[in-house]
Amino acid sequence: MTTTPHLALPLIAAAQAQKYVTHNEALFAVDALLHCAVKDKDLAAPPASPAEGDRYIIAGAATGAWAGKTGQVAALQDGVWRFYPPQAGWIAFVVDELQLYHFNGTAWAAGVVAITNLQNLTLLGIGTAADATNPFSTKLNNVLHLGKTVAEGGTGNIQVKISKESAAKTASHLFQTNFSGRAELGLTGDDNLHLKVSADGAAWVEALVFAAATGAATFGAPTVTAAAAASGAGLRLPHGVAPTAPVNGDLWSTTAGWFVRTNGATQQLAVYNAAATFAGVNVGGALSGATTGTFSGAVSALSYTLTVAGGMNNNGGLNSYTQVLDGSNNVALLLGGTTDSTRLTIIRTRATIFAIEPAARFTAR
Repeated sequence: MTTTPHLALPLIAAAQAQKYVTHNEALFAVDALLHCAVKDKDLAAPPASPAEGDRYIIAGAATGAWAGKTGQVAALQDGVWRFYPPQAGWIAFVVDELQLYHFNGTAWAAGVVAITNLQNLTLLGIGTAADATNPFSTKLNNVLHLGKTVAEGGTGNIQVKISKESAAKTASHLFQTNFSGRAELGLTGDDNLHLKVSADGAAWVEALVFAAATGAATFGAPTVTAAAAASGAGLRLPHGVAPTAPVNGDLWSTTAGWFVRTNGATQQLAVYNAAATFAGVNVGGALSGATTGTFSGAVSALSYTLTVAGGMNNNGGLNSYTQVLDGSNNVALLLGGTTDSTRLTIIRTRATIFAIEPAARFTAR
């Protein structure tokens, strides 16, 4: 054997003449390859003014003094270029990139490719220094998490998991401005999803909480919707079905109208049907005080009825009052009883403007 197996250092033969020549060649190789730090790996020809001891990894399609030496380590030693063919596993630091590279047996590849496991690290800083409070710290402008594809042996999915010790602990994302908290999202103190906001990092407002058991959303501050516009309403409450067990404060809509639960009773706010008339407005209590209202619009007739179950007079005979405005603007007043009824019609277009029915009792035209 005339050279060493790894660095190909020349060996001095027995009874060799000029042993110092072989010895010096070995020292040149050790000097070039031990703690190998090359200036560049992208040059295909020697630089114009190299310095003694400069080292390079020769790029593809090499020319000039480096022709035919692609991928080798070139070192300027004793005024001449010496070349060292790499072997699989060699590592070199590329100074102009501040990057480690390794030779994989075919080409030079980024050194991190060779590192497949980093286990039980106590501190890791990327672009910044980590410390005991923040043992994993990054200083970056973008972070990408990419799901491993099925073709690569993965599922194609990706999840970011944050797990806390118990329900009373916190697992959250804290958003800051210049290291002062402005918003927090997560499981803070229980298993419900909380969204908190702050103007100064000291006083916090619980803006929204989603209950873990039901998904119900609780707003911690007044809710302001966008103003209605031609593109859509500021608030939309889709039609559904009435809840089977509504609680006070519930609000819902069906194709029959809007409803609200108040003081243990369900109140219907209004019904608007396809004929463009109000029908069956439910007033959930006695009317009192100065109660007025206006109905308007292009309708063929307008009427309303007041009904009292026990009667509207002392003997209980009168139990309803109806007022009708017809398409000719004539007004009819109907007093209904349990056994009889009386109608007073005010006719706008005639000189004699009223009629009382039944006709057998009195009629005037």
